[in-house]
Amino acid sequence: MYEKEFNTLKGVIEKRKNQAVLDARKEILNAYAVMVDIKKLVRDTALELGYALNGKDGKDGINGKDGLNGLDGRDGVDGLNGKDGLNGKTGANGKDGLNGLNGKDGQPGKDGQDGVGITSVTKKGNDLIVTLTNGAKQNVGPLPKSNNGGKYARSPFEYAQEAGYTGTEDEFYTLLSNIGSGGSTVVKGMATINFGPIAQENSIARVTISTPSVSTNSIISVFPLGNVTDDHESDDYQWDNISGYATNIINGVSFDITGVAPNGSWGRYALGYIIN
Repeated sequence: MYEKEFNTLKGVIEKRKNQAVLDARKEILNAYAVMVDIKKLVRDTALELGYALNGKDGKDGINGKDGLNGLDGRDGVDGLNGKDGLNGKTGANGKDGLNGLNGKDGQPGKDGQDGVGITSVTKKGNDLIVTLTNGAKQNVGPLPKSNNGGKYARSPFEYAQEAGYTGTEDEFYTLLSNIGSGGSTVVKGMATINFGPIAQENSIARVTISTPSVSTNSIISVFPLGNVTDDHESDDYQWDNISGYATNIINGVSFDITGVAPNGSWGRYALGYIIN
């Protein structure tokens, strides 16, 4: 009556027994696997530490593939500015250069033309006769008086008065007629001023008169003579309103005559002067 239950219970016991055996075997296998892992770990550790096991050397492994290039690193931070360097030592003086070669002598210049001066001025009637150093004589015409009706902008006597002459008009022309004649201790003469080329007119022209008779106390009268020159006729003096004055006096040496053309002029004009 209990045989069925007994057999059922027996079956359960057998099943549990078999399961226990399986579990025991499983535990044994797990323990063995752990031992294998431990043995492998010990061997690998020994190899890393350089200890050889009793086994034979293995064959060389195949070379691994080249690794890929690494990424570019970031730019470094700028460094601090360095300190200023010390001044360098002064270099030694260089050697003197060699003397240059002498240049060739230039060709002799052509002789200049002889200058022409005034040896004397005499009065013939009311005309003024100028004798030049080359022997030529020139009649410069009658001496203009003041209020001359417009032949000149001003007469030589009026220019002389502006320059400081205090004598009478007759005395002035008497002095003028004695230029170069030795008849007076007053120094008299003629100067040629040049306003330059026609392409470039100027208002001022200067010429230096060398004479030991001049001093800073001298009264120098300068006036246009109206002489015909290589560049101008007598009427041009009025047209250009030519005048002059003395300046830059150096005691016992020289003075300058400055010619004036208010509206500009060119070429040469003749100016007379008297030193008192």
